[in-house]
Amino acid sequence: MFAVNGSTFLNNSLSGVPRVFPRSTQRVAAPPVVVAAVSSNGRPGDRNVSILMENTSKEMVESATSSSSPSVIDKEPKSTVGGGVEDVYGEDSATEDMHITPWTVTVASGYQLLRDPHYNKGLAFTEKERDAHFLRGLLPPGVVPQEIQERNERLFYKLLIANVEELLPVVYTPTVGEACQKYGSIFRQPQGLFISLKEKGRILEVLKNWPEKKIQVIVVTDGERILGLGDLGCQGMGIPVGKLSLYSALGGIRPSACLPVTIDVGTNNEQLLQDEFYIGLRRRRATGQEYSELLHEFMSAVKQNYGEKVLIQFEDFANHNAFDLLAKYGTSHLVFNDDIQGTASVVLAGLIAALKLVGGTLAEHRFLFLGAGEAGTGIAELIALEISKQTGAPLEETRKKIWLVDSKGLIVRSRMESLQHFKRPWAHEHDPISNLADAVKSIKPTVLIGSSGAGRTFTKEIVEDMSSFNEKPIILSLSNPTSQSECTAEEAYKWSEGRCIFASGSPFAPVEYDGKVYPSGQANNAYIFPGFGLGLIISGAIRVHDDMLLAASEALAEQVTQENLEDGLIYPPLSNIRKISAQIAARVAEKAYKLGLATRLPQPKNLLKHAESCMYSPNYHEVCIEFRSIGQNQVSVVRVNPLLKCGFLKSHISSVPKVENFTLVADNSKFNPPARYLGNRHLCCKLASIQFGGQDLFRVSGTFTTSFLTRKCRKIAQKTGKKEHHLWNKRDSAGSGQKALNLVRIISGLPNEKEAVYGALDKWIAWETEFPLIAAANALRILRKRNQWKRVIQVAKWMLSKGQGATMGTYDTLLLAFDMDGRVDEAESLWNMILHTHNRSILKRLFSRMCDHHNVRDKIIEAFADMEELGVKPDEDTIKRVACAFQMIGQEDKKRLALLKYQSKWKYIHFKGERVRVRSDAWDD
Repeated sequence: MFAVNGSTFLNNSLSGVPRVFPRSTQRVAAPPVVVAAVSSNGRPGDRNVSILMENTSKEMVESATSSSSPSVIDKEPKSTVGGGVEDVYGEDSATEDMHITPWTVTVASGYQLLRDPHYNKGLAFTEKERDAHFLRGLLPPGVVPQEIQERNERLFYKLLIANVEELLPVVYTPTVGEACQKYGSIFRQPQGLFISLKEKGRILEVLKNWPEKKIQVIVVTDGERILGLGDLGCQGMGIPVGKLSLYSALGGIRPSACLPVTIDVGTNNEQLLQDEFYIGLRRRRATGQEYSELLHEFMSAVKQNYGEKVLIQFEDFANHNAFDLLAKYGTSHLVFNDDIQGTASVVLAGLIAALKLVGGTLAEHRFLFLGAGEAGTGIAELIALEISKQTGAPLEETRKKIWLVDSKGLIVRSRMESLQHFKRPWAHEHDPISNLADAVKSIKPTVLIGSSGAGRTFTKEIVEDMSSFNEKPIILSLSNPTSQSECTAEEAYKWSEGRCIFASGSPFAPVEYDGKVYPSGQANNAYIFPGFGLGLIISGAIRVHDDMLLAASEALAEQVTQENLEDGLIYPPLSNIRKISAQIAARVAEKAYKLGLATRLPQPKNLLKHAESCMYSPNYHEVCIEFRSIGQNQVSVVRVNPLLKCGFLKSHISSVPKVENFTLVADNSKFNPPARYLGNRHLCCKLASIQFGGQDLFRVSGTFTTSFLTRKCRKIAQKTGKKEHHLWNKRDSAGSGQKALNLVRIISGLPNEKEAVYGALDKWIAWETEFPLIAAANALRILRKRNQWKRVIQVAKWMLSKGQGATMGTYDTLLLAFDMDGRVDEAESLWNMILHTHNRSILKRLFSRMCDHHNVRDKIIEAFADMEELGVKPDEDTIKRVACAFQMIGQEDKKRLALLKYQSKWKYIHFKGERVRVRSDAWDD
């Protein structure tokens, strides 16, 4: 009954896999054992499956008749960290009562399995697995545990997690910069998706070529500003690949859910254009409308293919494009720019932690930046936002505490006309200053931050001046790679006589000065973006809000211990990065729920534990589960051995027939499925093996049916406090029911004033990028059922004022509300508007509604005339009302004409005990 390449099998039957023997050669044999070895990084059986069947009837009968382990129903399930939150895949079907001769099916195994980094276990393949996967002779005879085996994807992440401090500079900055420079020369195989101008008009088709369909995070670059190295064009792919490696290793997001993308619009790097090994488009970089149209098509295709909640991270775009893209798509997509927002968040966290060493508040400090690009202005804006939040001062006022220096000198108001739009908020009243040294002397900052990408610009004079103004100057040299850093750790500590608080963007070795060792802190974006992304995913956030960035900064600052501060560090050690990421994810998710931007409802009670349980773990999982169906004359056993991870989490229970005397045995398992799966009706095998405790073997006996599993799982869920919740089937309507209830609850307690109600309604949609039409319609339906007609009128009018819901259904509801509230004049105005705007598209029931509403002769006749003019045939009930109106005013001729013209051609009569439809005129005659 497990899924194998999209199919299932029950007992000894297998569907969806090619048969080795023709039907004529099949025969009923001795009870076989089916060993299915499945390596899965995402969906079970999606790439490599080997199935081996052999006769072991004696062993099965013995094991089937001997077991004293406790029942699974009596065990208490526990959640485990591993696998991620998207581990439930497609539905399957099963057959029954089919037994075939032992045979072998191989779908991608042997040498191909060893070449696949997703599933390769290297020397960790056991003896049985080597037989099952035809690996004999392809590996040395030794079986070596994971920690010392050859490289594969899981081992890569296992190694990175265990040695993050040593390997982070190798996986990302500064090594990744050199890798990008030489990407064409060292290119071996693609690791991401390349989208160029050649694919314009077909980007959705290109996205569908990617093998993984459940993408949660996309990191995209156009290669124009790679670190501090400039335009590297298509060779910038190393940046998205490196970033997503950290998302998986540090943030716990499944590698299969990550997609690196490079947008190739050409390059202005002449050296690359002349390089014979350059792998990108050999043309000058596209700009203007051509560039914008390609990016817009990409963003639209991503949303169409992967949905509303996929996180798109812009990486290493040029300043002018980075700000424009963030502003353009920040209100319609879940987008994040690590250079602007991630850097800002990590720097703010360091400053909050540094306040414990220097004292005071952020509002009491003066900040001077060298560099007014993405990073500089992004950091400055977030600092100003935090000061505004702490003091309550306007943002325009808090910005005055922050000064920026660009390539032309101090940014002042006299330069306003020549400044780019993102620099203008930082132009303050001051005399022009052309260089950083003079700016330091004039501003006398307490915090000096470098984000210029220009190496060795924090000179000895500048650092000494900072030390003369401050007892403990804060100096942050953030530019990458190491060669572009504004100053080294050694220079900062020596020139400040060991008094500065220093952190850098690139790693530096500890510095010994005056008999004391000063460890160098690193303001690495890896502290923030992995946990930030995880928080967005587990909450199902649909937009990024600045308050989430502030929450992430505060969460990171809280992880700095007193011991770290005593060593002069303002960031926690990277060795704890997984725990730090979980803390940040929980705080970001909490803020998303508070802001109403989360869609994964209901909110988990303990977000920290929920974040930890959703984090990807690169360990090998080995599970052996046996199903024993004891028939009249034979025992059939199915044994399943997933190699890397427990899959088979979604078997179609409803297709499983009732099997009497069914026994399930789980053997030597190390996997406990997360308790969040307990309410899922599609869980089959895992529900019967929820927890193994310390037992090597346990048995469940009983009828194996849908009702049995559902009933037992509900009992277990009640014991553990886990409740079932609805899984939304339609993305467009996700959460609309709860939104509608929230709206009804909010406006029900408001006074009957237009300003108050409209204000609440506007606030209700403040963070929505698209009008929540489904939720608003649901709210109208709820209010109508509760007979709150005034509220129905207010909500419907508000919807129409927004240009939304102008449908006949809304008009019908509004007319009914006017009728019930006695507002005849407004109903007549609405009726006139409908006739004017919706010629020939008016429902018959609207005319009936008007007849019911007015209940006066002239208006009914007027409505009837309108219907005839528009060619709308009234129903029988409306004709009766019209005929009655004509009779009351003495116009019998018109009554007869109306009845004759619109009488029903058919009617039902009872004839000889049966209901028969006959023509009205024929029967009457």
